[in-house]
Amino acid sequence: MKICANLRIMRKKNTYLMFLAAFAAFAMCLCNSCSKDDDEEFETKPYIPGSLSFLMPDYVDTMSTYTLEAKGLTEPQDARIQYFWTTSSYKIFKDTLWGQTIEVTMPDTLGVFVITAHAKAEGYYNSTYSHNINLLKGDQSFTGYEQPQTTMTDSRDDKIYAYTEIGHLFWFTRNLDWEGAGHPYAESPAMGKITGRYYTWEDATGGESASGLGQGPQGVCPEGWSVPTNEDWEDFSEALYGERQKFHTNWKGGADKLQINAALNGTNFWPYDPACNPENKFGWAALAAGYAQDRYLHYKGMQSKAMWWSSTLDESKDAAFRHMEIRKTDFFFGTCATNTMALSVRCVQLKKN
Repeated sequence: MKICANLRIMRKKNTYLMFLAAFAAFAMCLCNSCSKDDDEEFETKPYIPGSLSFLMPDYVDTMSTYTLEAKGLTEPQDARIQYFWTTSSYKIFKDTLWGQTIEVTMPDTLGVFVITAHAKAEGYYNSTYSHNINLLKGDQSFTGYEQPQTTMTDSRDDKIYAYTEIGHLFWFTRNLDWEGAGHPYAESPAMGKITGRYYTWEDATGGESASGLGQGPQGVCPEGWSVPTNEDWEDFSEALYGERQKFHTNWKGGADKLQINAALNGTNFWPYDPACNPENKFGWAALAAGYAQDRYLHYKGMQSKAMWWSSTLDESKDAAFRHMEIRKTDFFFGTCATNTMALSVRCVQLKKN
């Protein structure tokens, strides 16, 4: 009986060991299968050589039409690149568009939209490039600005500029937008209509430094108008503060009095701050229009800074300017090299006696 019992125990152990061996073999087989599937699923491929992109301004007018061309990729020898385009809104185009070059017309609506270019080639990872587009629509986009009644027409391009009397001078009430020099914000001509263009000091003045009331160089300004001198700015300060301020100083307070409570697509150029009170004094309409750096390569400061040239070079031959910043009421003074930063220009004209 004891021998039989031992035989039964041995049989149970052998059965158990056989079960474990079979399970281990199954598990190993399963793991090998999963590993093989994973290798197939995550098989690496090369990228299409190059960097996909297309050119389009960041800000565009509604109903404007653009031809977009996908560029930057080199077609591999063993595959053909196919290009297609998608958008975040059916208002721009409803279906996927195929081709390296397409033509699109902006919708008659405000907002921010995205256009994406895609490139695919058999045996390669797809490449994509997306660009955000802000649609502008005249007075619906730029709100809070009322143009003064006194205006002049630039005979070079027939653009109309309002101006106002401040001290002994007439001053433009918006930044110059002459396209014969300079660049608009983010290379977007639609923004030039609102914030004007940026010019290096060299471009703004033609490289000519000047001094004296109303004696600045014409530079980029229309005929009969000039880029303001240090003396022009000091005359401006007397009208603003009631007493003349030296140009080469930071003027305490008052900058917010010149600012205007205007907005671009619902976003204020000067964000609300209880310490600042935009009054648009003189109708001068100071906007936080930003600036450009590195000879128009980089654009900064939109809705945070406002900067304007003086045509009078500093003693060190640096260019001088006046500027404002968000949440600060001082009207600051600064200098920089003549050919790196690009700022706004307000043209002036000496009043006739």
